[in-house]
Amino acid sequence: MLGVALSQLTTHARRFVAIVLAVLLAVGFLTATLMVNASTTASLVASVGQDFAKADLVVSPAHRGGSLTAADTAAVAGTPGVAASYAEQQLGVQATAGTATLSGLLRNLPRSAQLEPVGLTSGAWPTTAGQVAVDAKTASARNLSVGSSIMLAGGGAPARKAVVPLTVTGIMAPSSDPQQSSAAQFAATDAAVAAIAGTEPAYEAITVALAPGADRAAVASALDAAVHESAGSVMTPEAKTVDTVKQFTGGSDRLTIILLAFAAVALLVAGLVVANTFSVLIAQRTRELALLRCVGAGRNQIRASVVLEALVTGFVASVLGVGLAIAVVAAIVAVLAQNPDYRYATLAVPPSSVMVGLVTGTVLAVLAALLPARAATRVSPLAALRPADEPSLRGSAGRVRLALGAALVVSGGAGLGVGASSNNLLLAVPSGAVSFVGVVLAATFFVPRLVAAVGLLADRAGVPGRMAAVNAVRNPRRTAATASALIIGVTLVSMMMTGAATAQNAFATSLDRHFPVDVSVQGAPGQAFTSE
Repeated sequence: MLGVALSQLTTHARRFVAIVLAVLLAVGFLTATLMVNASTTASLVASVGQDFAKADLVVSPAHRGGSLTAADTAAVAGTPGVAASYAEQQLGVQATAGTATLSGLLRNLPRSAQLEPVGLTSGAWPTTAGQVAVDAKTASARNLSVGSSIMLAGGGAPARKAVVPLTVTGIMAPSSDPQQSSAAQFAATDAAVAAIAGTEPAYEAITVALAPGADRAAVASALDAAVHESAGSVMTPEAKTVDTVKQFTGGSDRLTIILLAFAAVALLVAGLVVANTFSVLIAQRTRELALLRCVGAGRNQIRASVVLEALVTGFVASVLGVGLAIAVVAAIVAVLAQNPDYRYATLAVPPSSVMVGLVTGTVLAVLAALLPARAATRVSPLAALRPADEPSLRGSAGRVRLALGAALVVSGGAGLGVGASSNNLLLAVPSGAVSFVGVVLAATFFVPRLVAAVGLLADRAGVPGRMAAVNAVRNPRRTAATASALIIGVTLVSMMMTGAATAQNAFATSLDRHFPVDVSVQGAPGQAFTSE
């Protein structure tokens, strides 16, 4: 029977196109969702973690919004095993370049070049209090170059602002950190930053480079003891990056959850399509299977042949789906990376997403083909000599199928109603899927009769119309399976269009309710509005 199964796949390959497309799209959607989640995390790590990429350890306040003091800086620098440290101070400023005024962020430079988070594209780093470096994006937008003069003023009330004239000595690469990339970025010496700030320095983090041969765990313990009184925490750059990313996502990824919900719908539809297509194929091959029974093929051999066809088709479709997902996500990342604002976009292809896609698609195809395979084993040798029987409720299988379909429709419809009335998607979506499966199960009994009723209208077309009507119900099981495919397609398209319109309307309503304004004005980081 192995030869029979492979012969079916090679000789009648077009019969399996629907199965391949269904599994390919479902697996591609699932794999792409997992890759988007991994790529988003990798991109955030590449952007948010830029400040910590060159460090061995990071000392930061234990609580968000806190700060470290000069005493903490001295304690960290004096810890055995620390070769260099960078206590970063950042404040919001207003820059005046010619007649233009813009908001930006000013940070101090590290004393050790190995801890500088960005590179210098031209010029030199500031070495005195009257010098400053500006990011390339701002320099291009404001026509600044090495030798240009700008004025920087700190935040606070106008009467307390310290306005400092500075000369641009270097153009640096812009930071990829989302918290900084939207603002103009400046870097100056500790003395220049202190003159503009006008207050005691407060540091957001201290990055540490270890001496050659130093044990990171031992140094981390020593640093933790050194800054313990300031409630500071010591983390690796990787852990610090993950912690910062969680602050952006709130510890959860809602986009991935939504996409996975759509992927689950796609998998359900793919399973129905696979089962439906194999049902059509079994109905088409009734006489062929009966002839195989006549020449000695057993029920187990017939079942194994159908399952093998599903296994090979599912695996091939899964491979194509995974490849398509990788190609699409890679193309999207490549396009984003061309934009300077998204140059940190990173493609991540975790092996787990590839394996999940391959296993899910293959198992889905096999499981969906089990019922059609079981139906194939019921084909008797005499079926080659007689027409197909109409589905009947007299047999136990027919009664069980109808009862199960009705139960799924009733229970799923009730859950769908409750979920819709209470705005509970976790109840409504699965309940809708359950009720839909019930309709598909019961379609064998009502679809042929509906088709026959509609066929009466074809009598007006004469002999061709009557022949079409008779042919449509000649094989009731095939008719039901074909109609089920149309039901699945129309339902899926209608659901997606309705869901998209509903989500758009709900999003707009939510925005209007939470933000009942037309325009909002927000100050630069570290700055506040005054009554003036």
